[in-house]
Amino acid sequence: MNGPILPLSGGLVIRLGAQDGGDPGSALIVSGVIAMARALGLKTIAEGIETAEQAAMLAREGSDEVQGILVC
Repeated sequence: MNGPILPLSGGLVIRLGAQDGGDPGSALIVSGVIAMARALGLKTIAEGIETAEQAAMLAREGSDEVQGILVC
């Protein structure tokens, strides 16, 4: 991947897709960080992704890449 990169820590996305319906506050923060990165011309890599729900949300929001132990 070329150009500047903004890593998204797994701590920001840990509650996305949780069995209790996820954390809307976390989802808003992640969406905002991705939007900010886009506005600054940065690419994003979400780290620490553990579930298919987390990966799907990040894909919908436009994260460029995800990393982590994905449990489907």
